[in-house]
Amino acid sequence: MTRETQRINVAAALIIGADFVMMLTALMLVLPPTSYAWTVLAPHVAAALVMVAFGPYLLAVSSCGIIAAFLSIVHLGLLCMLVRRVRAFDVLGRWSRAARLLTVVLGALLMALSIWCEYPVVERHAFVSDKVKGEPVRLAVISDLHSCAYGGRQMDLFRAVAETEPDAVLFAGDIFDDRLPDDNAQQFIAEVVQRYPCFYVSGNHEYWSERIDGMKAWLRKAGVTVLEGACRTLSVKGTAIDICGVDDPTYMLDEQWLWQLKRADRLSDPSHVRILLSHRPERVATYEKFAFDLVLAGHAHGGQWLIPFFGRGGYSPDQHFFPKYVNGRYTLANGSVMLVSRGLARESTPLPRLFNSPEILVVELIAK
Repeated sequence: MTRETQRINVAAALIIGADFVMMLTALMLVLPPTSYAWTVLAPHVAAALVMVAFGPYLLAVSSCGIIAAFLSIVHLGLLCMLVRRVRAFDVLGRWSRAARLLTVVLGALLMALSIWCEYPVVERHAFVSDKVKGEPVRLAVISDLHSCAYGGRQMDLFRAVAETEPDAVLFAGDIFDDRLPDDNAQQFIAEVVQRYPCFYVSGNHEYWSERIDGMKAWLRKAGVTVLEGACRTLSVKGTAIDICGVDDPTYMLDEQWLWQLKRADRLSDPSHVRILLSHRPERVATYEKFAFDLVLAGHAHGGQWLIPFFGRGGYSPDQHFFPKYVNGRYTLANGSVMLVSRGLARESTPLPRLFNSPEILVVELIAK
């Protein structure tokens, strides 16, 4: 190896190192760790390494405003410097010019994909039942917002919900976060509750924040119905809908959580459309013991990286690698239907989403 090649390789290593520091800095600005224990820092370090390849997706979500934009521009500049010194790729072997060009093109596509996958979509599902007596009823399900930013005063998200023309909005947990401020979640809810009946169940991050009581108090004051092992009847367009909900079981004994579930079931009317709002999708075996018509859940974030054509995610809390219940429709053994939202988390999660756009889940109840 010539001295010139050595210098180029050292320069490339320094560029990649600087890029890594930039990405790690961006993550720390978004998610300041509660402590500097290795168990807290390790996921951030790993995510920053991945982001060196995935590109400036934080620019797309505007999680740090001008700081994120600056870091993303620096990131692109460092990549350009690296590409100009293509001989640095010799450290990985003597690739042909075509192979190096292909690597650059694939990297650019990967960055574009990571940005594209951060924009929310509306996913619609129909639920047909003879309990629906009149015109179709439309429900918008918001899950795992984690107080992430969606435009000034959350108006991008509010407009997206309003365009679906829902009859009610259901919050399936983790609307607030344990690290990000409550402002974004509160601004969105304050807009939505003025126009639609709103129902809420808690998620695990809201319990982790140790501020769950204050969050629930704020929601009630804002006009949101907080469900804690309870059921409320909503009459819309001639159809009676029992919206039942249970708290997230993070800090509850299984017996306590099951008591809430049994109470919600007991308070509901079998002649009504019976909907269970629960943050956790993986507790299918328990849901199958009840007769809810529809179960609405979140929590899994679509598995973060959704595997195309297979409906499986890469990883999900409580379901671990290649989780099953992450996205869309599942028919349970007792005939109930479970719909799992991919949620709206963006900057609250260190890794970019892949093939897994944030979503607003819309359920249309249709007469049989």
